[in-house]
Amino acid sequence: MGVILGVTALVFDFFLKFLEGVFSVESISKEKSLFLPIIASAGGIVSGLLTYFWAKEAAGHGTDGVIDAFHFKEST
Repeated sequence: MGVILGVTALVFDFFLKFLEGVFSVESISKEKSLFLPIIASAGGIVSGLLTYFWAKEAAGHGTDGVIDAFHFKEST
């Protein structure tokens, strides 16, 4: 498990550095900078659709679930 998580962390770090180079201020031209809000909006829409259709338990802020668990499901 440790080896898998270590490799995953290295891959994640690599992609972060790659994206940092792609989207750095110096490398973004005026044409590319127009796509950044579109990319962010598309990510929000995709995550909203994933939550709505496949992870309904993740919707909302979670406070209602905590209150329900505390009062009605004998959680502490």
